[in-house]
Amino acid sequence: MEYHKERFEDSSILIFKNQKLIALFPANQVNDIIYSHQGLTYGGLITSEIIKLKDVIDCFKLVLSFYKNNGCNALEIKQLPSIYTTFPSDEIQYLMFILEATLKRRDTLSVLNLNYKM
Repeated sequence: MEYHKERFEDSSILIFKNQKLIALFPANQVNDIIYSHQGLTYGGLITSEIIKLKDVIDCFKLVLSFYKNNGCNALEIKQLPSIYTTFPSDEIQYLMFILEATLKRRDTLSVLNLNYKM
């Protein structure tokens, strides 16, 4: 993100619990819209591998509350595909369902396992 700093107004959030970083939300702002993050291929709420669902929900509430209280009216997320995670989980997809979020775009991803013998 450093090499894009002139192109984007950074609005990233660090979330702490008991003085320990538990999540971050890389984001930039354009007018009243928050994007997670236009300078990155993927974004979304980035958490530790051992975070619990309740903490993910609490973190996302903090994200939404922070941006709403700062005049933002929309949030666009490019969620990290689970293939890139150490421990795949669907917390954010679940939250999007609960919040009745609008899916604006869906991309495909192909992965080739080089260790797989054909």
